[in-house]
Amino acid sequence: MSLLNKEVMIGLLLTFFVFSCQRNKTQSGSKTKVEIKNKVFDFGAIEQSEEIEHSFIIKNVGKMPLIITSVETSCGCTLAEWTTLPIAPTKQAVVKVKFRPYVGSVGRIDKSIIVQSNTDSIFNVLHLTGLVKK
Repeated sequence: MSLLNKEVMIGLLLTFFVFSCQRNKTQSGSKTKVEIKNKVFDFGAIEQSEEIEHSFIIKNVGKMPLIITSVETSCGCTLAEWTTLPIAPTKQAVVKVKFRPYVGSVGRIDKSIIVQSNTDSIFNVLHLTGLVKK
């Protein structure tokens, strides 16, 4: 096996190990329940040069603290911020999302935001939708 192949194999193994640890961290321990009233935010029509910000509210309706372990977006044009602190029962968390269209991207969009947490359904998917005009 060449040196490059060994490096690629080691990189893949490390990636798998980190992903497995993150997944086990989310799956182990106490589960809770969340309520997300609006999983889809339609921002309407914007110009290509505009930026959109929206805050999704996630309420802990379970009996254990809510822990958001990661938030992934479907493209680099969408950024997310969230708290890494546990959210007590009856309290809520905010996932703040910023969307800025890429130059040249026009038309209808649907961007996914995947929230991973210690809930029965490990993943909750949120959406930003709208129309980007020239």
